[in-house]
Amino acid sequence: AIEHRHVRYNETLAFVEALEREGRAIVVRPDGAVLVDRFGKDAARLRTLHAAGMRDAERALRDVRW
Repeated sequence: AIEHRHVRYNETLAFVEALEREGRAIVVRPDGAVLVDRFGKDAARLRTLHAAGMRDAERALRDVRW
């Protein structure tokens, strides 16, 4: 499975993007570059990324409220 994880990952991204295009899913993701790597420990960068994620989530929440 690990040898083909990149294939499954790309298939999953394509599936999620199709759902989003069809209006069947709302995807919350960063709208800009993410300056933190997987093992990032820079507290300032992590706080900045977290704040951006909160803003993106709040914006998405406004779009789904009825």
